[in-house]
Amino acid sequence: MFRKVVLVCFILILLYLPLSGKVNEQKPDLWLSKDKFAHLTSSTFLFCWHYEILNNVCQMKKGQSKFIAISLTEFWGLIKEIYDSKKKGNYFSYKDLIFDTLGCFLGFMIYQ
Repeated sequence: MFRKVVLVCFILILLYLPLSGKVNEQKPDLWLSKDKFAHLTSSTFLFCWHYEILNNVCQMKKGQSKFIAISLTEFWGLIKEIYDSKKKGNYFSYKDLIFDTLGCFLGFMIYQ
């Protein structure tokens, strides 16, 4: 199950990397910043929220709930980055996606 989750996350990131469009050199995309912390924590929260709804409200199996929760959380992170790339003065950040993925794995580990 864990391998499937890793594979789906990896494929999603690879499929959408070419959509990055532009890179803004005026605003550096630092590895450690408030924005990265926000991506990490919000993705962890979203994973946990999705998992709880799927597992407890929808009565799905634990493995299936985890898989769908990671997929939904990564989807929202990806949509956010695509949206950012379309806004003037903003750009698509691979680093934000990495922190979204780390947040998903943190949430995944919480439910292990």
